[in-house]
Amino acid sequence: MSDHTPTINDHLYIAYGLAKQEFWFVHNALNSEYENSSDQLKDVKELARLGNLMMKIIEARQAI
Repeated sequence: MSDHTPTINDHLYIAYGLAKQEFWFVHNALNSEYENSSDQLKDVKELARLGNLMMKIIEARQAI
C-alpha cells in the first residue's frame, strides 16, 4: 500500500480550481443588474483579483 502525500503541485491544482470556480461565479454575477455602481465596481475589482491570483498559481506551477 502506498501513502499518497499531496505535493505542492497538488495543492496548487486545488487552489487554481477554487479560484477558477469563484472567478466564474463573480463573472456571472456581473451579468445581473446592480443597484449602484459601487457594488458593481467591487465585483469588477474582485474579478481582477481572482484573475491575478489564477495567473500567479499558473506561474507557481510552471516554476516547480
